Amino acid sequence: MDNLNNIKKSVVMNYKSWLLLIIALITISSTNGIQGLGNGLATFGILFIASHLLHYWAHFKQAYPQNIVHLYHHEHNNFFSHFIQIVVEFVALMSFMWLKYNIPAMNFLNEWVIIFFYLFYTTIHNINYSILHVNRVHEMHHKLRIKNMGPDICDILFGTKYDVENSMENTDHYIPNILICLTITLLLKSFWERTDNKQPYETAMKYLFGGSIGLLILSTIYLIYEGKIKNEEHPEPEAPPQKEHEENTENTENTENL
Repeated sequence: MDNLNNIKKSVVMNYKSWLLLIIALITISSTNGIQGLGNGLATFGILFIASHLLHYWAHFKQAYPQNIVHLYHHEHNNFFSHFIQIVVEFVALMSFMWLKYNIPAMNFLNEWVIIFFYLFYTTIHNINYSILHVNRVHEMHHKLRIKNMGPDICDILFGTKYDVENSMENTDHYIPNILICLTITLLLKSFWERTDNKQPYETAMKYLFGGSIGLLILSTIYLIYEGKIKNEEHPEPEAPPQKEHEENTENTENTENL
């Protein structure tokens, strides 16, 4: 019951970003009628939950060495760290594109929603959090790896939210990302629909997907060879650090006044 109340609180606090997300999904997928809209919303819901579960898996001890490039991202703040994380996210999301075209049961997935979600997710992670440092929510994840893996509402749902009562995230910073990513998605969709010969672009995407997987494999081999990453357990914190607790309390009070 507490989780449901906290989810409700999060949705109410972030009604602007949720409303804009729904409008974006309707805009992208409603051209195929009610069924297309349903498929678009279902695609987003699956990706939304999967992004959390895959991120959670990436911190399991049993995920080593497949998760080694993500662990490197946690332990280093440099160009390669951020670049390789973008590649990880690209491969993860484009894997759903592969599922759509190769697994009959997954054919309902909307390819444009997949593209929109990738742009939305990776820009928030790598620009809003990593470059602009819009809040302390994601920074806390880098300190306590099994907490605040995002999206925030999934952390509440699955019990991985750090100090849920005092550090609920205000997602108004999503709004520019949604608008820009929606514009890019619609431009790509319009270009694709006006293109008669799609074969060269489909081939290019296959090479890009395969090359990205190859890059991840080579990066993993290199990091193992260099011995840069240790596979360690990430235990639950016994208590929130006092300083962080106070800062998060202050941030929540500020966001509730917006």
